[in-house]
Amino acid sequence: MNSGERHPRLEEPIGVDLTYPIQWRESKVDLSELAKLREEGWTTEELAQRFNKKPPTIRGYYDDIRNKGRM
Repeated sequence: MNSGERHPRLEEPIGVDLTYPIQWRESKVDLSELAKLREEGWTTEELAQRFNKKPPTIRGYYDDIRNKGRM
């Protein structure tokens, strides 16, 4: 080997490219508060506005309330 020769250098990568799965989750509505307000006569539309959700989402929470005792 000639001392003046340049040999390829092995280097570690500068950065690492990792991918992490991510899932955005909305905060859940307090079902006990929802049930209480519903019993007080609040409409689905009023509840949707109160909890910053859409009416179909609020109706889905009604199902959660109904099924809570059966879980």
